[in-house]
Amino acid sequence: MIYNPTQPSAVDLSEKFADFLQYDTVAHMKEAFSLMGRRFVGQPRKVQVAHGIARYVREHPLDVLHKCNADTLMYINKMIEMGKGSFITIGEPRVNTLQIQKMELVLTYFNKSNHTTELYMLDELHDIFEPHIAEAYMHPSDVLRQDMAKGIQSWADEIAAADDKEAKTREILLDAMLIYVNNECDSIMNAHAKQLHAKYPAEMNDKELARFEAALQTQKADLQKAVDGLSRAIEEATPAIADKRHQELSLVKKQADDVFFSIAHLQKMIDGCRRSKTDLEGYLSDLLAEADEASKSL
Repeated sequence: MIYNPTQPSAVDLSEKFADFLQYDTVAHMKEAFSLMGRRFVGQPRKVQVAHGIARYVREHPLDVLHKCNADTLMYINKMIEMGKGSFITIGEPRVNTLQIQKMELVLTYFNKSNHTTELYMLDELHDIFEPHIAEAYMHPSDVLRQDMAKGIQSWADEIAAADDKEAKTREILLDAMLIYVNNECDSIMNAHAKQLHAKYPAEMNDKELARFEAALQTQKADLQKAVDGLSRAIEEATPAIADKRHQELSLVKKQADDVFFSIAHLQKMIDGCRRSKTDLEGYLSDLLAEADEASKSL
């Protein structure tokens, strides 16, 4: 449903899913249930429809996820990665056309200041879907396979219709790598937000710091692999294609640089936490030097 509070903070994510559903119409709720592969018989009352959907989602979460297309599954996964109380932002404000909106699985808030839409998930739905999201990806449903097949077929049709098939193939490869790097950046930043929401490095013991550091090293290696792949795709694309994607390439490269900076900053925090236990004076000296350097750049 569309949620229009005066402030995003007005969204109450602790509300029960059944109660949340009742804000919408019976027709919309029935449409949501049909997208889950179910339907109501007879003329149930509004409260019965809402509680019936909520009960089905609680009892059959994997079946619900298996009815999701690729975009909906991606949105759910991102919101779970971000953790409760968070939201994800999409650039398209007409979210009523999205499956996740039609399935009544999110609250949406249109941010007038930057013309984007924020998607929120109720805490109850976080708890319901989190144990099953990995399974939904590991064993794709027919819906997801068909959705992926449509995307591949679309690319194949573009290549077949192109005068220069090799150039079109390279263009599609470049687009795919742009999506790959963007998704890798989103995944890493979501993982950072989830970790810091749970516990900061200063609150971690030695084993937790070691695990966090190992995770950061893996993230850095994975992102570097994605960026290297994008660089190769740029080199193989024609200059005209690269120029056509100049703005998108600049944005993705900046996004990757920001993520690399975030990883480096968190690694420095981990190192600082370790040093502070044995070298408090040296750690404070480093912090003062860093603050002084930051003030000079202002």
